[in-house]
Amino acid sequence: MNAGWGKMKWMKTIHVVASLFLISQSAVGAPFAIVDRASDVPSENALYTALNHTADQIESTINSGFLSDSSRANLNTAVAKASSSPGSSLWVDRASNPKRLDVGAGVQAQVNMTSLSLAALSFSTNNSLPAIGGSATGTLTVGLNPSLFGVRSDRLFLYLNGMIVSQKVSNADVQSTSFGLNGQYRLITPKSLILVGWGGLTFATGINYSSSFIGVSSNLNVTQDTDVSGQTVTMNMNLSYQLGVRSTVITVPLELSTNVSLLSLVTLFLGGGADINFGSASLAGSASGPVSASYTGSIAGSNLFSGTGALNLDDGNVARPDLVVGRIFAGIQGSLWVLKASASYTYITNQTHAIAALVRVAL
Repeated sequence: MNAGWGKMKWMKTIHVVASLFLISQSAVGAPFAIVDRASDVPSENALYTALNHTADQIESTINSGFLSDSSRANLNTAVAKASSSPGSSLWVDRASNPKRLDVGAGVQAQVNMTSLSLAALSFSTNNSLPAIGGSATGTLTVGLNPSLFGVRSDRLFLYLNGMIVSQKVSNADVQSTSFGLNGQYRLITPKSLILVGWGGLTFATGINYSSSFIGVSSNLNVTQDTDVSGQTVTMNMNLSYQLGVRSTVITVPLELSTNVSLLSLVTLFLGGGADINFGSASLAGSASGPVSASYTGSIAGSNLFSGTGALNLDDGNVARPDLVVGRIFAGIQGSLWVLKASASYTYITNQTHAIAALVRVAL
């Protein structure tokens, strides 16, 4: 009798180990998994099988839905495209024609939509991450004529820009770092015609770095029911998670611009060029929370089912910004002596749209 009982316990142990091995193997490579599973239900019981099957279904719903490879790749691609040429409107002054000093601050927001379907914005309709990417960049800019350093030049102006922002608002977390060095050279010097001034033609280039993270923190409650011999098994998961997008881009711009002013009060500017971008964009996030089960029937033992939901997005799924993009822009600036305020729109050829606002003092 004791030998038979010992053999039964040994077979039960083998069954449990095999079941846990198969469960762990099914989660390999998937970003979300229910780990540390435990239960007092005998492994040969139909309820035990149903409990683990329900947990597998929750994993599959999340991993094959909005965290699927294609869903994450589409979002990463959209964010990488939206991160092309970040803050391009803030690097140099295209409207003021400064002679000695140019100090300002501004912000640029841009968005890229790789899907024209508005339904892509709905998690519930498509069960996928929206294929829309965005980025925002703020910066402080200081421009100087190199003659202040003993280098005589009426055509060259140098700009240094940078800013670090870290802000939490409610359950949102925004982090941004940017800095760059750019030069603007006047190919044709400005001309004045009575009430109208032409700013000539300028060429600008440099190198700019930008990194950003936009994330949200919240809770996710998932409930899944299954039937066992006419009885209902309910699995419940309560996750605390942080999910966001991180991007890093280095940009080398090549642009031409010009402007026309009226009475030195209002200036219209426009231009275009090409940018070379190096960088990456990827999802970043983590999640953890308890998984438990309830059963309308009766079963011996204190732990029907327990586990932990865990999320790992550090799987190398990244996207790159377009190496070379074209860019056209136009804007308007109002002036009150040395104080300037401007707004502009930029279209980037990878279907990214950007708007920017700046205030500056130009001498």
